[in-house]
Amino acid sequence: MFDPIKEVPSLELCKQLKELGYPQEGGGWYWVKTKTIGKETWRVGFQVKREDSYGRMHIDYQGEFSIPDIEVEEVVKAPTCRELGEWLPVEIHNLLGTYYHIKFSKPGFVYWYEDNDEHALGNFYARASTEANARAKMLIWLVENNYILFG
Repeated sequence: MFDPIKEVPSLELCKQLKELGYPQEGGGWYWVKTKTIGKETWRVGFQVKREDSYGRMHIDYQGEFSIPDIEVEEVVKAPTCRELGEWLPVEIHNLLGTYYHIKFSKPGFVYWYEDNDEHALGNFYARASTEANARAKMLIWLVENNYILFG
């Protein structure tokens, strides 16, 4: 069965991506902070429609559409592995003109960029227990080191 928690990065990584400028609009998966009877909870939900004509947000929480008595406090885009992969370049180069190609290995999930002499760019390896987290970590590193920009 499809489990969105395994298909999107952790809440902490999604918050980092948001801070770095990862696009937050449009449909798809989101971490949603809700408040129900005084209790705040973060959960993954699928955005069906951003706002209705009254300005209310509608989120499909893993198949349960329009849960009553829930206030949406905050939303953070939770990109899927595919969406993250669209941002990861196949190849990048440093200021010296050396080209690096993306690499991936399992078991565990590890992403890095490597030149023809098998040197890792910045000696950085994005390791995580899920592929979505590994891709998010690689993407965060690339943005923080000015290899790519969101937008």
